[in-house]
Amino acid sequence: MFKFIFISLLIGSTSYGKNSPATVTLPPEAHQTLTKWNSKFKAFNDKDYSQAILDLFEKNEHPSILSADLNNDKIDDFVVLGQDNKKQFVIALINEKNKWIAVEVTSWSEKKKKKTEITNPTTNKKEITVPIYISIAKDGLAEKIKPNKAIQVERYLAQPELFEIKNNKAIELTL
Repeated sequence: MFKFIFISLLIGSTSYGKNSPATVTLPPEAHQTLTKWNSKFKAFNDKDYSQAILDLFEKNEHPSILSADLNNDKIDDFVVLGQDNKKQFVIALINEKNKWIAVEVTSWSEKKKKKTEITNPTTNKKEITVPIYISIAKDGLAEKIKPNKAIQVERYLAQPELFEIKNNKAIELTL
């Protein structure tokens, strides 16, 4: 099972998980690497997601932050979904022998990202949410790139995009 985390990107604060049973600390060096990469970047948090999105995840998972060994070196790396003032990003933080490297997995520019309306299929009610989330590819999708792990970037109820980290670069995989 992969560990999914919440993260606050305020200076000196590297993790929190008040509304989630899973709390993992982003190492200070990884936090510094992310801040150096883009000081205006803020990870999406639980309040940015509607119940319909949160219901897609297990209790110990979160739609915007995850931890997994992405490059098959037996050391956990991190992936963070968030935005700055202009764009949204998926960023991988790769631990290369205790030197952290920020890798831009994908980015896009979409206004009012936090105000997207979706219909919750369980309640049939409209909800406002960030409609994009990340996870590690599972099942048939994961078979495409064994032994490495693919980052799955998905828009609510749409076909996911898959990315693999190779040589500290993100490579989009075709489905």
